[in-house]
Amino acid sequence: MRALYELVVDHQWQAAINRFQSFADSDAVDQLFYQNPFGTTAIVLACIYSAPMELVQLMITKAKLDPTKRCLLAITTNYGSTALHRAAINHSDPAVLELLVREHPLALSATTTSGSTPLQYATLNNRPAPIISLLVDATNALASRDYTALAARVHGDGRTLHPSPPPASSPASAS
Repeated sequence: MRALYELVVDHQWQAAINRFQSFADSDAVDQLFYQNPFGTTAIVLACIYSAPMELVQLMITKAKLDPTKRCLLAITTNYGSTALHRAAINHSDPAVLELLVREHPLALSATTTSGSTPLQYATLNNRPAPIISLLVDATNALASRDYTALAARVHGDGRTLHPSPPPASSPASAS
């Protein structure tokens, strides 16, 4: 249950990728949702330790196979941190943050037990300008419900970031 977690703890990126790819889908899902006593998952650790994009993407893709439809990126540690919170503080690749936002934009407004958002974490920790800029733009777009701007900022498709508008009523049903 902890094999992937331990490989991430040890920064064994390629071994984690290889091992993870060899798992049956159900075993991969079990590995992804394992939490240590502090509530930390392998993807949170991957974000803390600046794991390569390939591993983070693989984790997110495999998590979507969860038959119970849990959202890996919505899981919080005992302190309320999401993977995006930890990436905002630690990850060196803005593309990983873009991926996390694209896959779970609501994490932008998630707060820790101390009340901090990922943007606040990044700002307080003097993160590089590209990371802060990404988080500012994405947070502002989400707050204003400008899903097109949010999608453009994280290289996604705006239609996947918000629900479809209700179907237009026909003139016959309007009377």
